[in-house]
Amino acid sequence: MDKFNEALQKTMDYLSSDDAKISLKRDVYWPKWDSTWWHLLLLHELGLIKEAPKDLMELFADVVNTNVIHFFPVTEEELPKDTDPYRQILCFCAQGVFTKCFMIMELMSIKKYLG
Repeated sequence: MDKFNEALQKTMDYLSSDDAKISLKRDVYWPKWDSTWWHLLLLHELGLIKEAPKDLMELFADVVNTNVIHFFPVTEEELPKDTDPYRQILCFCAQGVFTKCFMIMELMSIKKYLG
């Protein structure tokens, strides 16, 4: 259990760092296996996504909303002009993580609003 707690603490430290924000601003997706979203996926899978720093989650939402197309294209013809298919289209896994995280953020906001 010590190794688990150490690894979890390392993820929490990373998500609270400027490095996590810089990574998101540079590229929300790459490097896939060690990017901020991958650490958020870990928290989500552990049922701990509510522990993610609020300011990071807000930045996460802003970056996705401004830098990624909001649908999954089936053909190249569907791509908006000047879309970078390597940087602006998410795989289904990443899209699922984003959707789940955003839903949780919204539910937390509604719950806070309702008291």
